[in-house]
Amino acid sequence: MKTILLILFLVVIQGVYGQSTRAVIESPRCKEGSIYFNEKLEMSFSPGKTPFINTNNEEIISVKKTKDQMRANKRTFMVYVKAYNPLNYSFNSSSKVVVDSVNYRLNEAIGEMIKTFDAYKKSLPADPESSTGNEESANLIEGEETNEATGCPYDKDLNDGLSGVLNLLRKEQSRSKEYIEWSKKLISLPFLNDEETKKDLGQMESDLKNARKYYDELYFELDSIKKEILKKLDDDKNKIECTLSLEVWLTKANRIKGLIDDQKKYLNNFEQLLQKVQKEMDKWKLHGAPLMVNNIWFFSAETGVVSRDSSVVVNLKMTKHLTSIDEKGNIKQADPEEVASKSVQFMWYRAFIPEVSAGVYYSLQSQDSYSMADDGSGGGTIVQIGQRTFEGIAFSSMLNFYMNIQDSKVLPFWQVGLGLQKEMPLFMCGLGTRFGLKDRVFSLSCGISITAIKGLNSLNVGDAVKDESEIKSDLRYQFAGPKFYFGVQFHF
Repeated sequence: MKTILLILFLVVIQGVYGQSTRAVIESPRCKEGSIYFNEKLEMSFSPGKTPFINTNNEEIISVKKTKDQMRANKRTFMVYVKAYNPLNYSFNSSSKVVVDSVNYRLNEAIGEMIKTFDAYKKSLPADPESSTGNEESANLIEGEETNEATGCPYDKDLNDGLSGVLNLLRKEQSRSKEYIEWSKKLISLPFLNDEETKKDLGQMESDLKNARKYYDELYFELDSIKKEILKKLDDDKNKIECTLSLEVWLTKANRIKGLIDDQKKYLNNFEQLLQKVQKEMDKWKLHGAPLMVNNIWFFSAETGVVSRDSSVVVNLKMTKHLTSIDEKGNIKQADPEEVASKSVQFMWYRAFIPEVSAGVYYSLQSQDSYSMADDGSGGGTIVQIGQRTFEGIAFSSMLNFYMNIQDSKVLPFWQVGLGLQKEMPLFMCGLGTRFGLKDRVFSLSCGISITAIKGLNSLNVGDAVKDESEIKSDLRYQFAGPKFYFGVQFHF
């Protein structure tokens, strides 16, 4: 029985399953369980110490074990985003658990090899926006006169009451520009520091509360006067003497309410902006408390858990929609503009990255042939009649395990493989080196191979047999070798 294996040439026909070896090996390592993004969705693992870097729109992050996860079969990660002004930016994120493609394809490849090997198993041995109205309101207030001399006994009290409301409103009118400045300050708030920003927002909320009290008092005074007018209109004894006068006062009261409403819009606009900011900041607490990292304010956007069997895909999107307010108090917002969007797959970090490849090899192999020598009595003995030679090209399936060395142009690996030559399955195991990281990649490997060749199992040459079928039924696959092989892989 002879086995001659010439130089083995492997040509990669199909690279890796799902994620390329290069992409996984070049992927950033998440060592402390946290990753940080700025408003441009640039990434850093230590903001303030290392710069934010731009990454691919589809990125892989390898999650390494932390000190608290040394023996854990799951690893937790947190995605933090730099705090931003919600009046100028908006952020959306989502996540989903997916099957880990590396682990899935590895199991698939091993399964295929086992399936191929099972074809021989039976014969192997048994061993195992809002309107302004500001100028118009000012003119109405300045031109509004409440003294109506109609001879009605209620004129003086009503005139004094409405005049008091108007005087208060004139004082408040001077604060409209102040309210506009409040809005401008809120729009330009930098959101750099958690405590300072919350302090600023707290002061704004307090100012808003005090201003609203002022308007509440105006509405209360005006509403009391209107109720008094309506009450007197309902009184029969006033219907003849003061009906016309009271209706004039009611009209003036309604006009003054319109002036208050128009004047309050500046405060309403500020309140609207402040509520939007507070609503967005409440969302920042959904996945954990915000934190300061080297004097930079971040909030937790997503959290997830990876294992050897499952990865997590996190989608991030940042949109810019600048808000402004003009001198008349009108809120304007620019059309939304996408700043950046990322799809980040968080995977279990592996010291070795498997890659499946298919290829061809050339071999020259031979095995002993047996027959029965007739002894004249209907039976005979087993004799060796020569050798059968198998020569040619056959397909192989290789599984390489690359050492996960980041940014290295040379990657050591070990490999196992299964040759699919008819009647003689070939098993290979060796070591190799991969050269290059970009498009021009090739690998050299060498190792030993073992060939399964059919031979006699329980019978021997010279044993008596009844017929040829008894010899064939005794043939079993037996491992021959080991033999040396040399491999060359080209990655297209």
